[in-house]
Amino acid sequence: EPVKPGDLVAVVKADARTLLSGERTALNYLQRMSGIATHTRKLANYFVPDQNLGQYSASQLPEKQFIFNDGYCHVHDEIMIDELEEAKADVKSRSAKSR
Repeated sequence: EPVKPGDLVAVVKADARTLLSGERTALNYLQRMSGIATHTRKLANYFVPDQNLGQYSASQLPEKQFIFNDGYCHVHDEIMIDELEEAKADVKSRSAKSR
């Protein structure tokens, strides 16, 4: 869950000497974790597959943003849409017969 300005992220109780000796380390840790969370959140909207799988995935998940690399998988590149449709029909047919 994102932290908003003014949100309380921690409550620490200790004497002044203890607080001051750990303050810099705690702030560095919090800053580092915040940076990682921000970076992860940015990447969560991107999927970087090959062109063929990427185009299919983008059509199935229109709410996501995609960045495609220039490469392709030789296996996916050789499969034609009509072959996929034929395979799907075959699976449905076999499934119906086994019931």
